[in-house]
Amino acid sequence: MSEKIVKTLSKEIDTIKGKTQELTFSEPTGLELRKIGMPFIIKDGGIEINSDKVALYIEKCCGLGVNDANNLPLPDFVEAQNTVLGFFGQSEN
Repeated sequence: MSEKIVKTLSKEIDTIKGKTQELTFSEPTGLELRKIGMPFIIKDGGIEINSDKVALYIEKCCGLGVNDANNLPLPDFVEAQNTVLGFFGQSEN
C-alpha cells in the first residue's frame, strides 16, 4: 500500500462532505486510469495537461465529491495537479 500525500490548502473549501482545508491523496488505481484516462498527452516533446481529467483525479484520489475540485483556489488546484501528475511520473516542476 502506498503512502498518502497530505496537502494543506491556502483556504478552507466547501465539499459535499463539509468544509476542509486539507487534501489527502491516495495513489490512483489501474481501474481509475481505465475509467478516467491519462491526465495528459505527450505532444511535440512536452506534455499537454487535461485539467478536466486532473480534476477528476483530484476528486477520486482525495475522496471528494463530484465537482468539489472546482472549489479549489487556483494555486491549490495547480499544487494538487502537480501531485496528480507525480503519480504518473510527470510533473510541471
